[in-house]
Amino acid sequence: MNDFYRHSTAQERVQTLHQEAKQQEQAAQCRTRKTFWGWQLRVTTWGLIVQAPHWA
Repeated sequence: MNDFYRHSTAQERVQTLHQEAKQQEQAAQCRTRKTFWGWQLRVTTWGLIVQAPHWA
């Protein structure tokens, strides 16, 4: 009984760790995507500012 209990709690702990790792991975992907779009926006804005005198 004790061994079975110990085994089940170990499994639960492993599952919890897996879930936490998955959540952190998703958060990291989300951050990367945000940084990517922020970078794209900055580059585009900078390009427009640099080219603005040519249009005037």
